[in-house]
Amino acid sequence: MEKADYIFTRVIIDDEDFLQKCINLDQELKDALFDDGSIEEGMNFINFLQMYYTNNEILGIWKSIERIGPDLTQSGMDFFRAIHERVLFYNFKKVENNFIVLFTEFVKLKTMEKEWLKNNISIHYPYYPINNTDYIPV
Repeated sequence: MEKADYIFTRVIIDDEDFLQKCINLDQELKDALFDDGSIEEGMNFINFLQMYYTNNEILGIWKSIERIGPDLTQSGMDFFRAIHERVLFYNFKKVENNFIVLFTEFVKLKTMEKEWLKNNISIHYPYYPINNTDYIPV
């Protein structure tokens, strides 16, 4: 089983149709999303998306990735993985379900990260629900 398909099957447990659509994505797109990171980071990304976006909106993000190509997708994922979890949890604002707009939001968060962490050192965050079967996306 490919890495992306493994991530999808471990995280998307509530919607068989959505899972199948994700598994059927172009392999180059799935590689661009997940090959440079760990399985846990890939699961974090899917869980993160499910916190803010519906399954149909996530499919829209995947469609936008098909148009921009793997290099920009990998750069966006690098930014996502580099953002401190507290910064992401407390400062992410849902944006249009387009990967370029999402990438721009990740860049904004990474840019503000150092200052925000310095000013909010005592703020903690609840964990991301990695493979938590009790977790229900909002």
